Amino acid sequence: MCWAVNYYNIYQSNDFNGVYFTVRGRALNTFISGVVQIPSAWMLNIFTDRLPFGRRKRAFYAIVYVFVTINAVWVAGYFMMKKTKEGLSEADRVDVHDSGYAAACAVYVLYGFTDATYNCYAYWFIGALSNRPDELSVYASMYRLLNALCQICAFALDLQGYSKEFMFGSSWAFVAAGPIFVLPIIKYWLKDTNMVENINVIEGNTLGIEEPSVETENKKAS
Repeated sequence: MCWAVNYYNIYQSNDFNGVYFTVRGRALNTFISGVVQIPSAWMLNIFTDRLPFGRRKRAFYAIVYVFVTINAVWVAGYFMMKKTKEGLSEADRVDVHDSGYAAACAVYVLYGFTDATYNCYAYWFIGALSNRPDELSVYASMYRLLNALCQICAFALDLQGYSKEFMFGSSWAFVAAGPIFVLPIIKYWLKDTNMVENINVIEGNTLGIEEPSVETENKKAS
């Protein structure tokens, strides 16, 4: 999931939205795509935080939801990819008033929906792995590092002129493989709770409730 999360944006922005629609169409697509990411996060919240199960089961049901949603949207995206023609002039591209705009816009908006779903689950999952800030900082930094590396690779492939079919197929493969690789972590490492009873120790001394001394008691009595 760390690798895929920024890779597919290059295909969606450069090889679909950037070549299929006019400037006005691209602007409207981007706006609506951003808006639907709000209910996308809320819907994922139903699986990750609202279901009456332990955290491991919620993580499993949520990743199944993510996997099914992603593949359903990318199946629709496949048919739209087949219709995409590169090298069109601005006048030949699909505008907001054209008859085929609604379906193509819906696909791009659903890409945005799944983007928020994917990212929100990834961050929720990272947070579920530990309660230690030092450990979580390592997970989060690795997540963002791999995000950046995969985006560099995707931009390089796009710059080298790889076909839209290749960019689409590799994007779908990465984004679909991510949830599958999460399953072993859910099964073997994720716990229902990370809350443990800790005894704080500083320089070998246990921190607890300090019992009042005899001198203190005598002062209170006087």
